[in-house]
Amino acid sequence: MFEKKIIVLSVDRDNDLGVKTGIKGPLIGEKDILNAAMELGIADPTESDTNVLFRAIQVSRKLKNEGTPCEVVAITGDIEVGVKSDLVISEQLDTVIKKVKSKGVILVTDGREDENTLPVIQSKIPIVSIDRIVVQQSESIEDTYFILHKYIREVMEDRKLAGLVLGAPGLVFLLFGIAFLLGRPQLGWFGFLFVLGIYLFLKGFGIDNFIRREFSPKRVGFVFYVIAILLGIIGVWQSYYYFLQFPTWQS
Repeated sequence: MFEKKIIVLSVDRDNDLGVKTGIKGPLIGEKDILNAAMELGIADPTESDTNVLFRAIQVSRKLKNEGTPCEVVAITGDIEVGVKSDLVISEQLDTVIKKVKSKGVILVTDGREDENTLPVIQSKIPIVSIDRIVVQQSESIEDTYFILHKYIREVMEDRKLAGLVLGAPGLVFLLFGIAFLLGRPQLGWFGFLFVLGIYLFLKGFGIDNFIRREFSPKRVGFVFYVIAILLGIIGVWQSYYYFLQFPTWQS
């Protein structure tokens, strides 16, 4: 059994609680924190900090049932995240330590944003444990999904970017596939290094830009037209020469 009194601490670094409900930290005791969690849940049902407050209460109750003296506490920072919010958290934590005689903290958090306050907390009181809560459909996860979705769509629409992100790996996989099919997987590495070397060589010396500039569709079309005309002339001449050498049509 842990004999020292433990603070079960919830940190709202960007002060969503204060902004959305007007409730100011620090909050000490289950009653005040439960009320704050309900008010925040009503103000914004999608707010993940609500779950953190409820989780802090749950951890506190569990410790008390196990016979560990503890107190649940919630502190808030400032909407201006950074130095200003951390100074506010530091001041509130000093107030809590004066009111609650404790020598250890269990930090309840839902992500890295609030965990950035660890240096502030550790400078004042030891952290016994960190309880991370994973909130389903959290805003950060949704943002990450939409960012990835947008990036993939842009890659698919941009031919140049698609060639680099999808085309190059596709060619490498193709080389490895052919190498394994031939029973010589070492050729796959050779092909990979060969393709990578060519790409870096062309990019490094700007040869790819030169090729694109000199062999633009208009210029390439003109070159092919000239080649076609020359081949046509050669074909006519060869046919005429053939008939002169082998006049089978006269028989």
